[in-house]
This record gives sequence, C-alpha cells and structure tokens, in this order.
Amino acid sequence: MALRLCTEILHGELENRHPGRTTGILHLVGHREPLTLDLVGNPWRDLAGHRVVFKNPSPGPAREATFRLVKKQTGRVGDITASRKVKVLDCPLEELSALHRENRPIPHHWANSLYLEWFGDTNGRIVVEATGFEISIDPEPAWTMTPEDETAQHAANQSAMLDFANSLGTAFANGLVELPAIDESDDEPQSRLEAEADSEAARMNLLLDRIQARMLREDADPEDFDEIWDEERERLRIERGEPEPPPLTPEQEAAMDARIDELNALTNEAIHDQADNPPFGESEDHPLVEKARDLAISMHHAAEAAGWIPEGSPPEHPLNEAWSCIATASGKLAGALNIHDPEDWPPAPLFAGHALHRLKTARRFLRDALLAIETAAADHLAPAEWTDSISSVLITEILPQLEHLITEVRLILNAADQHPDLDDEHLP
Repeated sequence: MALRLCTEILHGELENRHPGRTTGILHLVGHREPLTLDLVGNPWRDLAGHRVVFKNPSPGPAREATFRLVKKQTGRVGDITASRKVKVLDCPLEELSALHRENRPIPHHWANSLYLEWFGDTNGRIVVEATGFEISIDPEPAWTMTPEDETAQHAANQSAMLDFANSLGTAFANGLVELPAIDESDDEPQSRLEAEADSEAARMNLLLDRIQARMLREDADPEDFDEIWDEERERLRIERGEPEPPPLTPEQEAAMDARIDELNALTNEAIHDQADNPPFGESEDHPLVEKARDLAISMHHAAEAAGWIPEGSPPEHPLNEAWSCIATASGKLAGALNIHDPEDWPPAPLFAGHALHRLKTARRFLRDALLAIETAAADHLAPAEWTDSISSVLITEILPQLEHLITEVRLILNAADQHPDLDDEHLP
C-alpha cells in the first residue's frame, strides 16, 4: 500500500541535476518544515536532468497521516514523470446532464499529469499524483538520458517495487512489522455528494437487512416483498423521526413517471449496446474485477489442494477469510465498474456516488484480506513465498489501481459540488 499525497501539497520542486540522484522539497499544509527528498535513481526521460517546480492552486486540509512522515525522505525512486496521460473533460459541467440524457459522447482529451513515486527507507511507498498543479520545467537538462538509460531506469523502478513488496511480505511472515498504517480518513466523504451517497447506501443496507430478516422469520413468499418493503421503509422513517413525505402533485407524479421512463430507456439501451459490444471482451468484466476474482479463485484452489485449510475450518480461518474478502471485493468492484464502458469513465455525477461507495467498500475488504494474510504468515499457515506473493499482488497491483479509480470519481463529485444547479439532476 502507499501513502498518497495531493491536496495536502502547497508547492514543491524536484531536481535531477546529477545522474543517479533525485532531490526535492515538498511544502505541506499544516507543516512548519518541508519534506526534503534525497533519493537514489532518476526520473523518466521527460524529467531526467531537469529541475521541476510545481504549485497546487487549490490545496486542501492537512491529514493526520502526513504528520507521520519523517522530514528527510531517503530511499529509491519509483516512477517519476510529467508525461502520464489522464482524461480531462472538454465541456462545462453544466452540459454533462444534457449530453448524458441525449446519450451523446462526452467530449474529452488526454492530458499529462504529474506523478511522483518513491520507496522511502522509513515511511515506505509514497505517491503524488496530480492533474491540476501549475508546473514549470527548466528548458535545458543538465544531462541527457539515453533510451538505454531509460530502459535500465524502468527496470530499476520495477525492482524497487518488487523489493518493497517482498520486504513487506518477509517482514509480515517473520512478525517483524505490522501492515503499513492505514489512514482511515481516506474513507471519509470528501464532498457533500459523496456523504449523501454513503448515507443513502447505509440506509439501504439497513432496510434490506430488515426485509431479509423479516421474510426469513415469517417464511414469506417472494410476492410479499413489495408489501414488506413498503412497511419496513415506513417503519424506518418513523424510527428516525423523519417527516412524512408530502403527497406528490399530479405534475410531480407525471415528471417522476417521465424520469423513470427515461432511465428505463437508457438502461435498456445500455444493456442492448453491451450485449452487442461487450466492453471487456468475452468475459465482460473490467480488468480489475477479473484480476481480483482470479486471485481469490487461485488462492482458494491452491490452499485447498495443498491442505493448508483443514477440512471443516470455519470462515474465520485466516486463509478462508483472505480469499473470501478478495472474492467479495471483486463483487463490489463489478458493481462499480462493469456497468460502465471504459470510454465513459469516470461516470457522470448521477452515477458517481454509488460507484464511489462500492469502490471504497471493495478497498475495505481488500485491506481486511491483507490483515488475514498477515495473520496466516505470522502463524505459518502457508509457505512464506506464497503469502508474500499474495501480498505483493494486492499491494503493488490491485490496490494502486483501485486508489486511482477512487481519485478519479472523487474529482467528478468534488467538481459537481461546486455547481449546485446540477444537484437535483445529478444526485448519486
């Protein structure tokens, strides 16, 4: 896992004047002294030999996790570049609703982002990924990186990532360290729309739990679901002291019916389009969904075949819990990702809240899986090289991709929050 910095950054600079050494300064919100970087290795060729100065025009509040960072960051560089491509909208947010309603493509272009990654001797992997920073790069490099040098640096970056993952796995297995500290605040809503989506999801989960329990208790037939739904929803409203919704006027009923018809039409059209043109090939799964699902399946098969999970073991057995958490996470990822064509990602504000809630839920299950793998390694329930490999896939492949998706969706919701005129139509 990584500590990701972005909104906490005020300004900074990075310098690679001498081959094999990258230095820098990061000024963070709430910190009296800046972080200084003294790293072994070079950036990608676009920044090799250069001095880069950057400024965050819209810094956010400080996070507690940043105060655990040592002031002098030493270690090895990872990927450092300003040439990574990200999708940027080419239309005002006010037009998103009309484009989506008319099923027209949303105009966008691909732009460069600033990406800084290093593997610190004290704080582990740290990543800065930003699209809105003001960046200036000196025009003439102090030295020039050859294509061969760049290939060697990319190989060194891969080696640094693998060494980091392997050192974590070995330390877990030997009980020398705990998992990297998790900043629980990254699950907290960062916008009003995100908070409303989380609240609505919690309410819906509670309502569905009550309905399921009642149907089991009363041995109810499926056709009783609608009646029980209405009764339990009203009971929940009364318990929370919420006002009774006023009756709809004929005009409001007509508008609601029209909106439902519109959403149904869009849904049916999307289903037909996906049937004719599956976005992810024959499997119709997003690559990240497929990676998580395949990891869970391979874990379960390997553990059972090797006899690492005794017959009749409870679900709480660490290896049972690990693969089960990853399998559950793959389901949550599917709910967030499989309904969207990659070209239409990130989703419009209307759908972004629900997608973000599922992505955050998947992240919590994946973190639980890491804790279970740590327990399995500490208790020697499976070979260390096997538990190390599982931790490595989670830490270096699945979780970083998931963090990037969460960041993209939050950008959409944060932007929509700044345009209240879109709220009624784009509430998630």
